[in-house]
Amino acid sequence: MIASSTDSKTEPHFTFTGATQVFAGHTVHQIKARINLPHAGVVAGDIGGWVETTDSLRDNAWIFDDACVYQGAQVTGDAIVRGNVAVFGHAHIGESAVVEGSGEIRDYARVYGCAQVQGRGSVVDHSHVYGWATVSENATVSEGAQIYGHAHVAGNAAISGGAHVCGQSHIAGSATLSNGSVVCGHAVITGEVAISGGAQVSATARIEHYDDILIINRTGLVEDTITVFRTDDQGSSNHVIAMGKWRGTIESLQFEISHPRHGSGERSDFEQDRLQAEVHALIPLLNTRIEQWRSRVLA
Repeated sequence: MIASSTDSKTEPHFTFTGATQVFAGHTVHQIKARINLPHAGVVAGDIGGWVETTDSLRDNAWIFDDACVYQGAQVTGDAIVRGNVAVFGHAHIGESAVVEGSGEIRDYARVYGCAQVQGRGSVVDHSHVYGWATVSENATVSEGAQIYGHAHVAGNAAISGGAHVCGQSHIAGSATLSNGSVVCGHAVITGEVAISGGAQVSATARIEHYDDILIINRTGLVEDTITVFRTDDQGSSNHVIAMGKWRGTIESLQFEISHPRHGSGERSDFEQDRLQAEVHALIPLLNTRIEQWRSRVLA
């Protein structure tokens, strides 16, 4: 009788075929299924990919084709790796994640949950991709960035520097996101757009060109990055201004400035007045960009 995935608690669910090769200076061994793995469509006797040690592949995980796991990396849970993917440098693919194509998962990166990495998409350098997120085509996730929720990063997009992409946002083209910036909600970012400096993009943002977003880093008493971006909405709601935890339109920002909140305890009345004066000085710049977006809709 062919053993099932629950018949063995101690032995690996695979054996070595005896075939070996040297991959990036590491000797790896081809695997053969010892049991059925229904979730992966694998039956006992099927030939799989390549691992350096029996610890490289755990639980009911499976690797196909010429995929290779080495240098302390692990594939665990019900995860599946296909194609020519290289998993190394203590990286981890787990739970129900699927990685396929010819990318790299390396250097303590993690892919887990129901996440997918496809094409030449790569996740490296302590970055995490999880939830139902997808990284595809030539996209790269590096430097501790995190992709989660139902987010999709595609094209030649590059996410780095601790940036977060979440919600149902979509980043593609040659867009870059870095330096702790956050994209969430239903935001769509494409084209050659560079977002950095702790910018916050959310809601129904539609950023297709460099002038669809305006990022003003900390100035004077304005301690938070001010992010102004175009949205899919029409009329006066065709934009969002994000400043710290505050979100609103140019009209609501002008209202806030005209109604000072003295005595809050966070700043002296003098500092509060200076802060409002500095934000007020930025209004013409913000208005110019927002009016460009409104005229584009009317054209």
